[in-house]
Amino acid sequence: MAGTDPRHNKFIIAVTVDNETAAIKVGDAIPVDLGQSKSFTAGTAPLELMVVGIARDIRTKNAFAAVAANAN
Repeated sequence: MAGTDPRHNKFIIAVTVDNETAAIKVGDAIPVDLGQSKSFTAGTAPLELMVVGIARDIRTKNAFAAVAANAN
């Protein structure tokens, strides 16, 4: 099922960016700037989450891509 962690069968219902926490609902976008801390709180409602990331610069992107564990 989308949005679940199969190891714990939990669902994401809230996000914390830096020290601000907010509930998540359908259609929400969660902007997170480079360097900000973020976490997700597990609940019982299903949630599909799409993550789009950017690199700080091309050198950082290339270093990330060079690590085998980061391969698609």
